[in-house]
Amino acid sequence: MGKLDAVIFDLDGTLVRYHGVDFESSWGAVAVAAGVADRSQQLLRRYFPRREAYAEWVSEEAKLLAGIPVIQVARKIFPPPYAHGVLEAVDALHGRYAMGILSSGVDLVADRVARDLRLSFAWANRLVVVDGCFTGVSEMVVDLWFKLTFPTFHSSFQRNF
Repeated sequence: MGKLDAVIFDLDGTLVRYHGVDFESSWGAVAVAAGVADRSQQLLRRYFPRREAYAEWVSEEAKLLAGIPVIQVARKIFPPPYAHGVLEAVDALHGRYAMGILSSGVDLVADRVARDLRLSFAWANRLVVVDGCFTGVSEMVVDLWFKLTFPTFHSSFQRNF
């Protein structure tokens, strides 16, 4: 076994735990904070059983947020609810490993967590924001069902570390 150079964390249900939403997810927390939780739940029930439709779900979920100010959501979801022991564990690993996040969650949360925890990177699905409001447009970066085969992760990791 080779030397361990990096620790890569999942976000939802691992680093942060948004209680009261399915999978303790950042997607669910954003939907609740934006006031679109019911429609978000409908989308989740419709798309979740279909693994091949994850990108479509991300796109439809983002559309629910069109026109909503980011600050309205941020006030309700931040500071992130860190899981028990996360702060201590990450602190103990600092200086020993490169650390980052690979998540099918929302970049708004992943980027904040990476800053808070002083992590080197955060790869998560992007919600496009213009003039402080969600546009309803997304960019799927990490597919929930294919994290282990995430090609950008492998090539970026090898280049940067």
